Amino acid sequence: MKPEPMQSWQIEKWRESVLQSTLWAALVLASVAYIPGVWAALAMDLSMLVLLDTLAWLGVAVLALGRRLGYMLRAATFVILWAAFALILLWQLGPAGAGILWLSAVPVLAALFFGYPGALIGIASLSLLAVGVFVLLLADVPADFLPASNIGYTAASWGGSAGSLLFISMLISLALSELLRRLEKSLTQLNSRNHELLSIMQERESLQEQILRSQKQSALSTMVAGITHDFNNLLLPIVLASEKARDLTECDNPVRGELDLVLRSAERARELVRRLLNLNQPTKSDYPAVHVTPLIEDVNLILRSSVPATVCIRTELPEHAVWVRADSDELHQIFLNLGTNACLAMPEGGELVWRLFSANADDIVHIEVSDTGYGISQENLMHIFDPFFTTRQPGGGSGLGLSIVNRLISNMQGSIEVESELGRGSSFHLYLPGGSEDVLARESGNEEAGDELDEPGPTRILVVDDEEMVRDTLVAVLSRAGYQVSEASRAEHALALIADPASQFHLLITDLSMPDVNGIELAQRVRALPVAIPIIVTTGYFSDSHRLQLSQLSDSLLLPKPYLREELLGMVRKALALGRD
Repeated sequence: MKPEPMQSWQIEKWRESVLQSTLWAALVLASVAYIPGVWAALAMDLSMLVLLDTLAWLGVAVLALGRRLGYMLRAATFVILWAAFALILLWQLGPAGAGILWLSAVPVLAALFFGYPGALIGIASLSLLAVGVFVLLLADVPADFLPASNIGYTAASWGGSAGSLLFISMLISLALSELLRRLEKSLTQLNSRNHELLSIMQERESLQEQILRSQKQSALSTMVAGITHDFNNLLLPIVLASEKARDLTECDNPVRGELDLVLRSAERARELVRRLLNLNQPTKSDYPAVHVTPLIEDVNLILRSSVPATVCIRTELPEHAVWVRADSDELHQIFLNLGTNACLAMPEGGELVWRLFSANADDIVHIEVSDTGYGISQENLMHIFDPFFTTRQPGGGSGLGLSIVNRLISNMQGSIEVESELGRGSSFHLYLPGGSEDVLARESGNEEAGDELDEPGPTRILVVDDEEMVRDTLVAVLSRAGYQVSEASRAEHALALIADPASQFHLLITDLSMPDVNGIELAQRVRALPVAIPIIVTTGYFSDSHRLQLSQLSDSLLLPKPYLREELLGMVRKALALGRD
């Protein structure tokens, strides 16, 4: 939120400070001048003046100490008190006394506290007073109306004094009003500039934070791309060779159990790579409908076996089924991550609560995961979804868990919100698009229909990959499936084979990342040749630009690495069906 420029109440506060300083100064100076003034008044036998001095001093003291009184009341009272005292001095001492000086300060004080309006009112009041006294003196006022001393009260003496009084008061009060007006304007502009500068600095800090977050995400993407490419090329031959070795092993052979363990470990490795890739995958719009309750119950079983008995896990789930549009594995991963974090936040025990709400009018399902742990500070709450951000001790966490959760939910076109307070626990609110059981049944039926595959026939397939181990494994698997397989290590060699009329390939399987020409560029060049064959591009990391380029090529499919043998053969049959269509 941007700060606001200086407002009128701030100006009034500044004026209040000026008034208070003036009152304190008047009180101190009046205290210093009180004794000499009283002494002089007694010497002149002016007992009334002594009383007025005392009352005026007390009045200033009350105004200086009475801060709870309003500004207008205090300022107006002080000016009126000053004017009354000046008039009495003027009447008692005549136009040659101190009264004329006190009276000349009235418009100045009014200008100080009320600006131009105060100056004009003060000058107008003095003008009326001067004219009135002058008229009275011209009218031969009886002697008993004037002070007993009758010191210098004549029309001539008053006219000269009044002229000087008005000139000096007008000059000083108007100049002071203009000075104060310009000063207030300068203060307002300065305050506004300061707030603008503060706003710019806040925006710059926010931009720097976004840039830093983007750089972290970019570094993570680069790291993921490199790791997945190399790891998948190593994992793929392990998976396919292990599957083949298991199929060739007798059921009662102990080696078969060991191979099953290898395949289970390889499957976990595939899932690990897929989780890393989820940080950078674009949003999908074709998620199936998933029943939420079984996933929550499965996660609770996992957590129950690993968390202390002092942690109570409770669910508040509706009796009817609630469906969301999501990937079941990814949703399971999200629940497991949030549940694990909640349990880790309660090392001395507490309560983990899962709440599931039915879809609202906008078909949005609300899922709440709350705990009674130590909570999250407001400062850390702003960064919990940043990659590599963690508050745990070194070795206690990578800082990727909630970043992956946030990314997965965004991919599902959902959102996540967090409420937390130190010492009072945390609540994560997930909002996902709703689905229905009918949608799930229809999608499942479509998938089953798509899996009706023909038996492989005399089909020629060209495999292109710069990794010899991967290429040899693919050739072996496809050959055992009954296909005629040729291979090439470089794109130029593959183009030459495809362009040869004697080859007549029915399918091209190419890796995406190759040193000379990548798989997308190879597919584009093949589409420029006078041949029409389907293409499968395999990769462990697929960027948005690659996905867009592949979508523009007809009869082209994507096969993520690493894949199982049945996944490979199923994709081959699907591609060949496209070629026949």
